Amino acid sequence: MRYGNTIENRTLIRKKAKEKANGVYRFRGVAYRVFNSRVTHTACDGIVLESFGAFDVEVGKYEGYVDDAAKKLRSI
Repeated sequence: MRYGNTIENRTLIRKKAKEKANGVYRFRGVAYRVFNSRVTHTACDGIVLESFGAFDVEVGKYEGYVDDAAKKLRSI
């Protein structure tokens, strides 16, 4: 089990999002935002990414831990 923004974790997060209500969650060191059962943003290692089709685009930065990232995603 690896922590962070790996392909495996992104795949698992997308699967988990299908069953989640709108909100911000954490999984294996990645904070992610769910809207309409889809992942809209992820945050890990100081970088906030937005899902754009098949790509993840950097849209922001944060300082601190994954809890700080979750707070930032709530404000988006």
